[in-house]
Amino acid sequence: MKIEELKVELTEEHLQRITQCKPVDAITELVWNALDAAATEVFVTIKRNQLTGLAMIKVQDNGDGINPNNITLNFGKLGLSEKIQQKLNSRGHPVHGQLGMGRFKAYCLGDKVQWNSCSDSNSSLQIEGEIENIGVFKITKGTGTKKQPKGTLLTIENVTNRAIDLPSDDQTIIDKLNTVLAPKLLAESDISIIVNKIKLNPNQKIDKTTETSMQVDGLLAKIKLVIWRGVKAKELHWCGNDFQPRLTQKIDLDIRGEYSIFLASSIIEEAVAKNTLQLHDLSAQFETLKITALSKARDIIASHSKEKATKIIQQLKNEKVYPYEGTPSSGIEEVERRVFDICTVTVLDSLPTFESTSKKSRKLTLHLMKEALKSSPDSVHSILEKVFELPQEEVDKLSDLLENISLGGLIKTGEMIMSRLQFIEGLNAIVLDPDIKKHVRERAQLHKIIETETWIFGEEYSLGTSDETLSSVLEYHKSMLGHTGDEVAVTDKNGNKSQKLIPDIVLGKQFKGRYKDTIEHLIIELKRPSVKIGMQEITQAKKYAQAIQSDARFDKKQARWTVWVISGEIKDEATMETQQEGRESGQVLVSKDGRLQVFVRSWAEIICNARDRMEFLKVKLDTKATKTQGIEYLRKKFPDIMREIEANNQASAAKVIASSVT
Repeated sequence: MKIEELKVELTEEHLQRITQCKPVDAITELVWNALDAAATEVFVTIKRNQLTGLAMIKVQDNGDGINPNNITLNFGKLGLSEKIQQKLNSRGHPVHGQLGMGRFKAYCLGDKVQWNSCSDSNSSLQIEGEIENIGVFKITKGTGTKKQPKGTLLTIENVTNRAIDLPSDDQTIIDKLNTVLAPKLLAESDISIIVNKIKLNPNQKIDKTTETSMQVDGLLAKIKLVIWRGVKAKELHWCGNDFQPRLTQKIDLDIRGEYSIFLASSIIEEAVAKNTLQLHDLSAQFETLKITALSKARDIIASHSKEKATKIIQQLKNEKVYPYEGTPSSGIEEVERRVFDICTVTVLDSLPTFESTSKKSRKLTLHLMKEALKSSPDSVHSILEKVFELPQEEVDKLSDLLENISLGGLIKTGEMIMSRLQFIEGLNAIVLDPDIKKHVRERAQLHKIIETETWIFGEEYSLGTSDETLSSVLEYHKSMLGHTGDEVAVTDKNGNKSQKLIPDIVLGKQFKGRYKDTIEHLIIELKRPSVKIGMQEITQAKKYAQAIQSDARFDKKQARWTVWVISGEIKDEATMETQQEGRESGQVLVSKDGRLQVFVRSWAEIICNARDRMEFLKVKLDTKATKTQGIEYLRKKFPDIMREIEANNQASAAKVIASSVT
């Protein structure tokens, strides 16, 4: 028996570079070598031990074996092999590898490799190599005296350090092989690949597979898309016209799902033949091809996901475990339902056992998830992770979804808009309804209602001080400007102290004013809705303004004040005052520097402005409120006040009825 030495004609540095790949990818490449040799059975055996984790890896096939006559071509010249000439194997199927690099992937798994091969019944071949002398293979040829089956056994030893990243569970390796070899296994059903006694069967993991054609700048290309179920895969495979991957890329279409995209075109074949496929990123034609393919794949996946989600949700409705009834009552609920549906579909898709639980259990679980979304969207992350034990990647995606659409904020915003619309309708009733407004008192009732709903005057205002003397108003102003420790005495032009002048509500703007280094304030003087604003009310408001303006220690450079006097109606005498030439509508006083203004406002005008501000959000959120809802809102928020107002209204109505009967 003669032992020969064959040296590969390349630098050791280049050979070492070829051996750099992930262990799972290396196993995949070795399986491809077996399939290229026309194997119909491939056995992958991964032997593990408790001490080092991995002991040995074997890949055995029943293929044509290694032809001794072509040993120099197949092992001695990198970049060439008999495959590049034959194109098809002995079974008439296209070969995957052509450049003779696949055999070096064995070194990604272990330091020592050995091929034992038989190409016919009376010849055998043994090829050995070690990573320390990577450019040299020891070849032993012999003639067997007893009949041996065709095929090749590859044994890889000293695997601990080289294959440290190999997954510890067989299923991950099987899933990887399934995603890459799917077109081959689906097209050739007689092929059997077994990993540690488990047979590959991509059909068990496929949710949908489809094939389509496209033209890009006159170039014909085909796409085979496989959407997976329970398999981690987001890959683009560059293929020849046979759909056998020549190069694999990780991709993310930014869409939920696991998928393998097999892109086939003649230009990919040409690039493989020229050994330039690795440079595809530098080609505008390849980039256009890729973008078009990914776009088409994304559309198919999105359509499939939508159809699948619709079926799942409809099934839940048919089983009467879906926690929502009828159509959404608002835009907010519609968004909430969509997010709920996405979470539910994710749970059912990721946890098939969920469907096997009892109907009662599913109904309770979905109801609790609905309540979590509605009341505390932030808690959904923990529920999916700790209760359903979803894979971390799915939990993270759903968390990103909840964060991106800000469901919690959206629900709170919707509730705020709805409550504001109801308040507007309720306020409109008690200040403008002829039968109700005459029973509303200024200080005891209207004041208390308005002081917690100061947004009605403008989004920029918040409650500063309420029902305090004017000196307290100024003290509030000083605190906003940073003044502390000094007393402010306010006197009018005649020297009379005016600390007891009491505005009902003072609203201070929470941020800098419209002009540089200014802070704006608003003083509101409320009148009973049944009282018409006349010159007396306007004079009172002007006194507030003059008291502020005349104070010598008041920081006039930073402060701007606007005084409003508000009621249900305005007398004719006041109307003339509010419509003076050269002034804004409603303006009855303005200082020369414009820092002090007095306006007269009617409730109708304020309510109209508030409605206008809410209108856009009302339309977008599909939210509306009625007078009945408005009154009910005030009853819940101000029960004592509304009880008194309505009691007085009913008593008044009873008197009217009694009088008419008499």
